[in-house]
Amino acid sequence: MQLFLRAQTLHTLHVSGHESVRDVKAHVQALEGLSVEEQVLLLAGAPLEDDASLLDCGVSEHCTIELTARLLGGGQTGEEEEEDGPRQASHPVQPPLRQRGPHLRQEEGPQRKLLTSDDSFLIPSERASQTVPSVFIQFVKK
Repeated sequence: MQLFLRAQTLHTLHVSGHESVRDVKAHVQALEGLSVEEQVLLLAGAPLEDDASLLDCGVSEHCTIELTARLLGGGQTGEEEEEDGPRQASHPVQPPLRQRGPHLRQEEGPQRKLLTSDDSFLIPSERASQTVPSVFIQFVKK
């Protein structure tokens, strides 16, 4: 059976299908130099188990297996989660824009409105106190 291994370069592997994923990882270590413990082989985005055979994992002729490196992760040590309920955010959380609805215009101020292609408006200059004229913008239909 012919497989494709997508790593830093694309490799072609010839296997019987009865090999374990760990056997393939050992071969990949020789090709890419990445140790077996650091490798994660993915088939259609799902990781393959080391002890399973390729056929048991659903690998078939001309499949592409992707190689990624194992990432370290995990939570912070020394902190226990509260079991009483959800934690409160340390900063104010705004609802999504679509839930704010008509209040959005009020939050932005009374001078703001939705514009159409027929509208024109004035944008005051940031230096209005220094006698810089306002800029006039007009939307034109195309």
